[in-house]
Amino acid sequence: MSFREDESRVRDPLARENLALIRRIALIRLTHDDLKRGLHGKRLKAGWDERYLNKLVFEAPKTSAKSSATKRSNIRKL
Repeated sequence: MSFREDESRVRDPLARENLALIRRIALIRLTHDDLKRGLHGKRLKAGWDERYLNKLVFEAPKTSAKSSATKRSNIRKL
C-alpha cells in the first residue's frame, strides 16, 4: 500500500492492471536500490532529484554474483 492504491480512481479494468504493473515495477526498483532510506524517503528523493529518478528508471539494476547464484538455486527442476 505504498502507492495508496486503494484511493485510485481508475475505473477501466485494463488501466487498473497497467497501473498495478507499473507500481510493482517501481516498488521493485525502489527496494533493490542501494540508497539507505525507506521506501517513502526514496520516493521523495526521486521526486526531488531528477538524476536519482533517471537512475531508477533508466539504469539496469545492479546484481551481485551471490544474488544470481541464489536465484539459480531457487529454480526447481521439473
